[in-house]
Amino acid sequence: MNRFKLVDAGLQRLNNQGKNVGSPIDLESQQGDLLLKLLDDPNKADYQLVEASRMAGDVDISGLLASLEGDVALEKALADAEVYIDNRAPDLQKLGLTKGGKSLGEAEERLLENGQMRGNVPMPMIEQLPSRERRTHLQNEINPVTGEIEKVAFMDPMNRDKVMRSEFGVTPTQAGRPEIMQADELASEYALKLMHKNVQNMPHKRWNEQRKVTEHPADFVVINQNGIRRNVDGEQGTAGATIIPMQTHTEVAGLSNGSVADIGATQRMIDAELASGSNIFEAVDNLAARNVLASPLATLSGKVIRGDSSRPMHLNDRYHDLIKPEYPDSVRNAEIGQQPRNMVIAPDSFTNVNLDLAAQAIKEGQGSHPRVGRNAMGSGKGHKINVGVPRMAQVGGQNVFTDLTVSNPMVQQLLSHSEMKKRGV
Repeated sequence: MNRFKLVDAGLQRLNNQGKNVGSPIDLESQQGDLLLKLLDDPNKADYQLVEASRMAGDVDISGLLASLEGDVALEKALADAEVYIDNRAPDLQKLGLTKGGKSLGEAEERLLENGQMRGNVPMPMIEQLPSRERRTHLQNEINPVTGEIEKVAFMDPMNRDKVMRSEFGVTPTQAGRPEIMQADELASEYALKLMHKNVQNMPHKRWNEQRKVTEHPADFVVINQNGIRRNVDGEQGTAGATIIPMQTHTEVAGLSNGSVADIGATQRMIDAELASGSNIFEAVDNLAARNVLASPLATLSGKVIRGDSSRPMHLNDRYHDLIKPEYPDSVRNAEIGQQPRNMVIAPDSFTNVNLDLAAQAIKEGQGSHPRVGRNAMGSGKGHKINVGVPRMAQVGGQNVFTDLTVSNPMVQQLLSHSEMKKRGV
């Protein structure tokens, strides 16, 4: 409603109430012009009000302005409500909250049932389906009309027209992702998306015709808005562990009569090199230089070694970060088929490892004695080597390990029910 109509409507209303403020004003007159100026600036000095009253004759200026203020407030409220509904309804529909003829009010009440967690993060909407749990992810935004914080759909960074949802209690294939070999990798991908990352899932191996090599890239490639690429791998871990085993190498084994030496023989070979003062990276490099290792990839395969920025490496082979969804030992050691590697399970925590910092920490002697172990996922040409690194390890004042639920609070929406409850506010 424009202000000309408001002036006239205000006069009519006051007259109807028996206040006899006069006839509708000719808005082209001097009196009408003064009233419009008063509407533009209701904080005019008193002498201007007096002058306006004198010129307007029998019109009760003060009464008119009081009436108009009420009308203006009502009109603004109605206009704001219309804008709010136009903007809010589609979001509630995306969340599926208006199905079955539910009103917008009922939809809003359903959202209010969702609690809040630390870092201004809402709880996700959780559906318990017959064979799985589905979470619909939400975020808080300030409504431009009301100025209040409200819960809205979190859109999938890979498809801005699609609400992000995660599924638990399913295999990757059941979740529609058969290309993912281990279920905990899917949990890592969910975390990257909630960090607003544009994620490209990579094959576990591929032939690069230009390089004439078979590449084993990290699980994910993440490219930020500046075009900077980071290669991110996923690997499950143990929640609450103070020492985190870090895989430095994956294909290290001595040669025994032309065959791959066993774990014990390889451990003794490594220990002999370490006794000379070498760190684990130097030890394996030295053995490779003497051509006594079974695999030509011994110095190139391993999560930490591929993160070491001081080691020349093609970008396709480089690792930058390792995301570890972490579970209690009781979950990690559950019966086959129920473990995090087979089924997508909500973890108790998420840790990000800066692999370059992990490499430097191990070189500085912050890790435990390297242990050779079986590499269940390897090529059969060598064994893996693990070094335990303290969770609190730092290099140059920077943390090697960071809690993703602190640095990226939205990741809390992927945690187990008990852990989300602990973080409730």
